Amino acid sequence: MVAMASSSAINCSTVLKLARQIIDSSSRPEIRSLLVELTDKLTITSQAHYPSASSVSSCSTTTITPKVTKRYPWVSKTFKQLQSASEVTLPPSSTTRSSTNTNPPLSFANATYGETPPATISTILNILSEHNGAIPFEGYFVDAGSGKGGALVCAALEGMFHHCRGIEYNNDHSQAAISLQRQYDQKHNNPKLESSNYPPAVDSCSIQFVCGDLVNERFHGASVVYSNAVLFDSHLCGILGHSLDRADLQPDAFVVTATRRFS
Repeated sequence: MVAMASSSAINCSTVLKLARQIIDSSSRPEIRSLLVELTDKLTITSQAHYPSASSVSSCSTTTITPKVTKRYPWVSKTFKQLQSASEVTLPPSSTTRSSTNTNPPLSFANATYGETPPATISTILNILSEHNGAIPFEGYFVDAGSGKGGALVCAALEGMFHHCRGIEYNNDHSQAAISLQRQYDQKHNNPKLESSNYPPAVDSCSIQFVCGDLVNERFHGASVVYSNAVLFDSHLCGILGHSLDRADLQPDAFVVTATRRFS
């Protein structure tokens, strides 16, 4: 029971932090995303306070595991096949982006590179789809800082969007993403032909990778904007927050960032 109380205290602290972020935020998309996260944390906290009879009788700590989509096992397997065919090897998160001849070098923080695991994307989309209330999403999926394309291709394979768009500053990573896109276009851009036990909500999902600067992206029409922004500096987060505030997003759009807020 001590471990359970400790877990509950941690969740309560997180809930208070999220509440403060909602109060301080002036960004409609960010507020909506924070409310989704707050709802999930409140559910977890409630379950920690009122555990099931089976968990009490076994005297074990209740662990809440985020759920991936039912389609995820097929998505994970298919992504690995596409990745292997395109000869893309995802580097560890400690590697950094190198500067290119076409783009000036980034700051060390903005240049630090890491890939989002397929299970993380599946979990995020599973949560958002439940709160969205309708699949497919009206707008498209954006990966702001798409790297070598893994997260975006997994989002496309989930079958919830008609279009997915990735923006990446580093030219070498963009070329690797385009190589992955070719494999996707050749083999899996017609979900009707897929062997997954859980058919997608859309007949096909096109993907696009753009080698460009995020500060020039406008995000118009997006339903979900995702960014693995763990080490983005405050200046870039501020610019992206301003862009998203002015963007003509879908009415119920979500902005999901890893660690850093766009504000």
